[in-house]
Amino acid sequence: MNWVWIGAAGAAGAVARLLVGRWIDGRHGRRDLPWGTLAVNVTGSFLLGLLTGLASGPGSLAPDVKAVLGAGFLGAFTTFSTWQLDLYQALRRGDRRSAMMNSALSTGL
Repeated sequence: MNWVWIGAAGAAGAVARLLVGRWIDGRHGRRDLPWGTLAVNVTGSFLLGLLTGLASGPGSLAPDVKAVLGAGFLGAFTTFSTWQLDLYQALRRGDRRSAMMNSALSTGL
């Protein structure tokens, strides 16, 4: 039954990624970087690290909860493929500066 909860959390994470990404992109006037993707990935990575820390100590979260939140929700919330597509598109249009900034910020943060 755990896989059902992971799937449901994944669906919720994917919808949350779409909504948060579009909201960030809509509020940010500059289009030199994909700010929505960057914000989603940095936030999701931070939350996954926090979840992992909470799940490792005494009185920690149950493994099922960690799987549902980590692999399900946060796994779908973050997006490596969109980040790679953003990099590819920046390079394809000759915007090496944007691609390098996106890569540095995404990996550094």
